[in-house]
Amino acid sequence: MHHSLDSFRQDYQHAVTAENQRLGVPDAYGTGRIGNINADIDKAWQLYVNSKFPTLDLALFGRFNSDPARAATFLGIDTSTRRVKIKRGGLKGLFSRHAKYKTVPSAMLTNFGVVNDTQTGGSIQQMNSWDWNLHVNDAWLLGGIHRCLPFYAASPLTADNVFLQNHATAVLGITGRELFGLLMAGYRPQTDPALGTVMQCRDAAKAQNLTLKDIETGIDFIERGIGEAGTTSNVDKGRAIFRRIANRAGIVL
Repeated sequence: MHHSLDSFRQDYQHAVTAENQRLGVPDAYGTGRIGNINADIDKAWQLYVNSKFPTLDLALFGRFNSDPARAATFLGIDTSTRRVKIKRGGLKGLFSRHAKYKTVPSAMLTNFGVVNDTQTGGSIQQMNSWDWNLHVNDAWLLGGIHRCLPFYAASPLTADNVFLQNHATAVLGITGRELFGLLMAGYRPQTDPALGTVMQCRDAAKAQNLTLKDIETGIDFIERGIGEAGTTSNVDKGRAIFRRIANRAGIVL
């Protein structure tokens, strides 16, 4: 667990170094990377701090959608600018009871709230694109893990959502990376009758000791397909490794 910016900065830089050793030193949006590798570490630290204290004492992870045209049918976290028509009585307390209709932004954002480097209390991480990369995303995840918060899967934990599709050199998508971090921290799945799959902390000591470097080192193990015998590609080997890790936790991909 990080108690200062200095310790966080050191951990963050170790994680970036580990990534560079696998992919090579990049420019801002280097090949094989997602997001801006030169994102502000101070903002990542503030996101880590803010992510620990959501008002609802839970976090949402999974696939995001920002396209209003896809919002109505998308299975995941809707952060689009779509406005939703609410009939009288819907979302109690938000509107005047005398109004017949009102509109609100994405219902998920309204209900769960946003967290980033400047906003607190939300369960959905939403950083500006130029302030975001995979390590920044890991920082958000780690903040919740260090509090042993429950993480609700906002999109199905399926192979299509966990693995990158039609990618020749990388194995895990963002949802897969988040799931892997949770599994590394000793989280295990539980079914909530109302809200679906929730990842619950089962080992507080393991969760609180997890670092950004640990996550990146584990990702490196999967992406390289280390220890997986056979003549298949590293992507196939990495998928096989992750499937075994997930299966041991009761998640079938």
